[in-house]
Amino acid sequence: MSHANKWLLAASTVLLVSACATPEERMAKLQIKQQRLELRAQQMNERRTARMNETSTAAAPSELSAQPVTDLDTPLANVLKALGNCDASLPATLKQFVTQLEPQVPVVIKANGASFSVADRTTPGSSSVKLASQTQVFGLPISGVFDEATVIGGNTEKISWGFYSPESISAVSSTLGSRIASYKQVRQDVGGAQLRMDIYDGRSWRRTTRFDYFRNQSKIAGERVFAIDASRDPAFPGTRVSCTVRGTQLKDVLPVLRPDLT
Repeated sequence: MSHANKWLLAASTVLLVSACATPEERMAKLQIKQQRLELRAQQMNERRTARMNETSTAAAPSELSAQPVTDLDTPLANVLKALGNCDASLPATLKQFVTQLEPQVPVVIKANGASFSVADRTTPGSSSVKLASQTQVFGLPISGVFDEATVIGGNTEKISWGFYSPESISAVSSTLGSRIASYKQVRQDVGGAQLRMDIYDGRSWRRTTRFDYFRNQSKIAGERVFAIDASRDPAFPGTRVSCTVRGTQLKDVLPVLRPDLT
């Protein structure tokens, strides 16, 4: 039998088997194929991010991330851009513009940067500060800022920081996304929240869309989430824009991400 005839026979066999499959079997095969394609895309994205992280590591990442953001039109706009990085550029930017931000935005200078000045980071209601009603960025009203920590058994388990706006999630995402690149790097999650997620493997941060997959792996030492979602604080209705970091090696990554807290 010629090679061409063998190929035609094999193709006919595949078509015959497919035709005999039930609709349920065909649907299950399609679902498996789709899951494989999604996993392959996820793996490609992770490899791409890992290569970017390796390049950044070669250029002293702790020093690069600690540089203030100074390229936007107002000090507060630079602060919100730095927030989108979820790294040490925020305390550096707050320290850079502390004079211009106060008294509109309360800032306290620390040894290695600056922070939003809140009464108590560990107590709900005391970890946020309301801003004047006229405070705006790109025409977007900003109602408050916050810097909070969850402490369990004397250990800090999670930290979050960011700001509130009375506008909707879509309005905040659209307004800031049109001016700040890092606000475009989010994906819509359940309930309309906009999320950008990274996992920490003990050496570097890697972008992911599947926390549920990585949480079961013992090598994962931390999670970092940039979120634009609905505010759960009745004192600040509307939208909360935040960076949240948690994980078993939180104390190790904090000096890089939030040197103002060390």
